Amino acid sequence: IVVECDGTGNESDIEAWLASNGGATATDNCSDVTWTNDFNTLSNDCSTSITVIFTATDACGNTATTSATFAVQDSTAPVAPETPA
Repeated sequence: IVVECDGTGNESDIEAWLASNGGATATDNCSDVTWTNDFNTLSNDCSTSITVIFTATDACGNTATTSATFAVQDSTAPVAPETPA
């Protein structure tokens, strides 16, 4: 996923992305699946990306992993204050 820089670390964007497991889904025939990930931190830099590994685990300890990338871009030009004429 690529999101626009919000100037405050894109915390709500990364939290929502992590909560959805980066868009991944998993099912198991015998039990529910729990998710974990290796996310640590996201730089407040407005041009950054991270790759996160998501792990799905069933009740018997079997796992499957996938990775996804979260990127922040800054494509909005700065706004200069108007000067009086």
